[in-house]
Amino acid sequence: MKKLLLSIAMTLVVTSGLHAMSRSDIAREITSALGNLQLNALDPRESVAKQQTAVTNWTNAVDKAKKFVVENSKDLLKKVDPDLAQGLSKLDQLNNDFTNTIKTIRGTMPNAPISKLLPISNDAKKLGEQFRSKSFVLSGKKDAALLISVVAECIASGAKYLYNDLLSKKR
Repeated sequence: MKKLLLSIAMTLVVTSGLHAMSRSDIAREITSALGNLQLNALDPRESVAKQQTAVTNWTNAVDKAKKFVVENSKDLLKKVDPDLAQGLSKLDQLNNDFTNTIKTIRGTMPNAPISKLLPISNDAKKLGEQFRSKSFVLSGKKDAALLISVVAECIASGAKYLYNDLLSKKR
């Protein structure tokens, strides 16, 4: 009996540590993918394959974040939190708009519609601020909300950076 209780306690300790580590690992991967995206996604000196790889790496990192949010957005009764579900839906739409806009800009250079990046940046910034101000009791939900905020803020800063970078190259 003691061995069973000890193994259950160890599992809980390891699992709770993995969730916190996973969130920070995912946030670090998102930040890294954003840096790569900013440097390579629209750089005309880079091959199309390298540009596409930057977008793919970003998408993969965001997918990991979305999976983490889905896994941690449930309460003790396994009911999905409506605020987190709605935030994830908005985040998914913003990310689709962001990556599709990057692809459109890349395909229509030098007369690219870079102004499409500004509304994406503004909407993502609002979503990030909204989830920074939310409070949850369960640590999993707190981590999920923080990750939504991190991804949204990365989309906002990435879209703004790419807009300013492309604008400076047009002049």
